[in-house]
Amino acid sequence: MMQYNSLSTIVKPVHYSYFPRMAIRWRIQEMLDAKGWTAYRLAKEAGLTPSAVYKLLKKGDLRHVDADTLEALAAAFRCPPWELLTYRKH
Repeated sequence: MMQYNSLSTIVKPVHYSYFPRMAIRWRIQEMLDAKGWTAYRLAKEAGLTPSAVYKLLKKGDLRHVDADTLEALAAAFRCPPWELLTYRKH
């Protein structure tokens, strides 16, 4: 009978590379272009600071966006919040 020192020798870890890469992205720039707005105008319409809007456009980071910001952006564009996002497989 074979002896194992730990469970890690039996079970191999699952790496994220096994799963297809997926991305949820903002559509803010696309929507700005469609309306002919600048980032500054969006900030004023949404009641956000211009620096907050520029960070969203530059970094595109969804992890640090709270519900209030998402609702403010949706209200400015007059759309439901989910229309601000798009999903793509890599």
